[in-house]
Amino acid sequence: TYFQRALKLGVTDQFLLGAYADFLLTQNKPDAVIELLSNWERSDILLLRLALAGKATKHPKATEWANKLRDRFKEAAQRGDRLHEQEAARFELDIENKPSQALALAVNNYKLQKEPRDAQVLLRAALAAKDVAELTKLTRQLPASVANGLCALPQLYGDVQVLDEAQKCLPSSPLMDSALQNLKWLAQRLGDVRTTFDLADLRGYAYYAG
Repeated sequence: TYFQRALKLGVTDQFLLGAYADFLLTQNKPDAVIELLSNWERSDILLLRLALAGKATKHPKATEWANKLRDRFKEAAQRGDRLHEQEAARFELDIENKPSQALALAVNNYKLQKEPRDAQVLLRAALAAKDVAELTKLTRQLPASVANGLCALPQLYGDVQVLDEAQKCLPSSPLMDSALQNLKWLAQRLGDVRTTFDLADLRGYAYYAG
């Protein structure tokens, strides 16, 4: 990959390492992230990736990494340092499982930083917090079918009937139709087991295997 070629050239920029670690996490390769960043605990942005990978693999140091990061973000907030609010939002969302806190941080971050990854974190936090008002603002410039579908996701929560409702209000595509059919198949196989579906729940997206 381009990441590997850059590393072979001796480039060890933290943003390169962070981007490569994110790529590996999306490929469900958390072990590779831990190997890549084993000597980078001193960097907040890279420690976040270690904590994410550690949680995914149940690494012995996962709790230690999370605790260190929590303390650093707390100290930064006390100083009024907003440099790594995107990472703080991801920490609250993917490590602490606190979507409301994650959304507040992501909203503040997006006022200053508007890169695609900032928008992605904000969108994920808004979905996790089921904040339709924030989703409406975020999707204002998207095609109507996409915007309406995203704004409908927080309401698509409940038993198997939610999947029928999703087919009515979400934009149809081969991937979407296949995903909903797979969920229906799973519900049928579970029989009388009580099952709840939450189509806005993106916990684990791009970070956890299994």
